[in-house]
Amino acid sequence: MFGKDPIIHLHQITGYEDVKVLPAARYLERSLLLGGRVYVNNQTDLTCLPWLEEVGLAPERVIRVPNECMFTGLRDDPALMAELREAIAHGARLMFFRPTQLAVEFIKGAGLTWDQTASCDPDVADHIGLKDCLRLIAEKLGLERSFPPYALLRSDWSMAELNVAIAAVRKNSSDLGMSGVVVKRTDLVSGEGMGIVGSHDFRNFIERQRRHPLIVEAEILPHTSISNQWCVVNGDLVYAGTTRQIMDGFDRQGDVIASDDGVLPGAVVEKLRRLAEPFARYAVELGYNGVIGFDAVWHEDKNLVFLTEANARVTAATYPFGVAKRLGYKDWAIASKTMIPAPWIETFNSVRGRLGNSLLFNPRRQCGVVPYMTGALSHPTLRRMGLMAIANDSRRAEQTLAEAEKRLTS
Repeated sequence: MFGKDPIIHLHQITGYEDVKVLPAARYLERSLLLGGRVYVNNQTDLTCLPWLEEVGLAPERVIRVPNECMFTGLRDDPALMAELREAIAHGARLMFFRPTQLAVEFIKGAGLTWDQTASCDPDVADHIGLKDCLRLIAEKLGLERSFPPYALLRSDWSMAELNVAIAAVRKNSSDLGMSGVVVKRTDLVSGEGMGIVGSHDFRNFIERQRRHPLIVEAEILPHTSISNQWCVVNGDLVYAGTTRQIMDGFDRQGDVIASDDGVLPGAVVEKLRRLAEPFARYAVELGYNGVIGFDAVWHEDKNLVFLTEANARVTAATYPFGVAKRLGYKDWAIASKTMIPAPWIETFNSVRGRLGNSLLFNPRRQCGVVPYMTGALSHPTLRRMGLMAIANDSRRAEQTLAEAEKRLTS
């Protein structure tokens, strides 16, 4: 998925300090599942590594950086930095979780260029990753209908302008049989940055968005949340696959993926691919490099598919796609999600003991559950962990995921 060059994963998670629904700093533990060379910080829980080695899913090498900020830790350790430069000089490519200003400073200080990475300058990523910028690109390409009816508001919007935009979106979506309207921040994940017009907390939500640009958009109900994922390496655009998302309200809990995109009807997969591909190719023209995912909604009864946003970074779906690529099975499916286990589940070993051999992944059976991100179980307020259920079809993968979650919550 990431091209032919060896990949060095340096998933420093920054820029999510205001997100209240996930333990973002612990998300770098997911990179252990992607293989290759993986850098971790001084907080990363590596208890899972011996088991990952047993089942053939451990990285080629794990390098612990003696600092919570890996950029700082590498900069301050000449030996570690020299080793990183040597690996890159021999053709390895550095992949960040997302391009940030910290990454810019690190690249410059290390004497590297973006061409030596599987990522890109954050200005390029923001040009397509911010929700309003994506819609401006759509207007430039004549692809506005790729999205639900919408209106854009600048950061100096007034309540009068907001009300006009809401009325206009309602009018423009009447032909679709939709009357609901949502308001979105352009720079936040949906669970944190979206409010439903008319809901009991909408006024409070709007007051918190003062001085932020907004998107006013038709709410497509009912819908299934779906996405597809691509990877750009040196100008080559590679399609990874389509996902059916596991949702809790606006919050994305996980994804279901399968060989041959078997989690959705073929016509829906093709429609989403046709919608996303022009934007993926536009990203290539901008100089984008790395993983990019496009989220969408599917209204089954009306046979409607609309894009909603682009994630110009590694996404939650990158990890199961990466695991599937590493396993190389002919017929496969993976259902993955984050969840909150019972309070007494505190460590990877307690998770392993509770799931037992009957549910844990077994490469000989080519099925079972891979626990991940168990270091977040020690988070004081946002206890989470991840489960990745592997099977030969999506129904069995989802059943296995449900059984694992049941064991860990009962």
